[in-house]
Amino acid sequence: LDGLKPGPILIGDAPEGPCAWAERAAEEVKRRIETYSQQAGAEGSSGELRFQLMAVVNSKIHEVETKIDRERFLRQRANISLVSQGEDVGELPDELIDDDDAPADIPTFEDLSVKPLDELKGIVAQCSANIEELSSQIADEKKKRQKWEKENALRRSDLVPLAFCAMRHLAAKGLLMPAFEKGKAEHLKRVEASKAAKA
Repeated sequence: LDGLKPGPILIGDAPEGPCAWAERAAEEVKRRIETYSQQAGAEGSSGELRFQLMAVVNSKIHEVETKIDRERFLRQRANISLVSQGEDVGELPDELIDDDDAPADIPTFEDLSVKPLDELKGIVAQCSANIEELSSQIADEKKKRQKWEKENALRRSDLVPLAFCAMRHLAAKGLLMPAFEKGKAEHLKRVEASKAAKA
């Protein structure tokens, strides 16, 4: 896709294979960047062009939620195996989830029923720890997305007229240069603090 074109660009038939199309697309992107760079160099400029590439990827939140579900299914099966062997597991940490939706790679009840009690308890503890860690990853990802939303809202706002108006009013009152000097001093303090922190 090219943001300056009305639709996708046809570069040829997709080769056979699950990810062969991505390799073909990468070759085309490299070729186009090289072509544009050569054109810019021929026109007498420095030949430096900057490109922004974006990729369509799975949602990290969805991926982590899928991992949490897998851990919950495994923990539930291990807890049920413990109960079936007469162990008191207290209150189950999750409300019961429909086991029919469990991923195929999780050990079955039969596989878990032959494991020793200590190993089953270890599985439950490990699953609980994994769920806690994955939940913190989801919280971090949600915070990151909230930050992105704020940044995008600011990008949609044109604050230049506001800045010009504020500077005009400060200049009319004779406060523009003192405010500029104060801001410059604050900036220099931050630069010095940053240098001191790095040293």
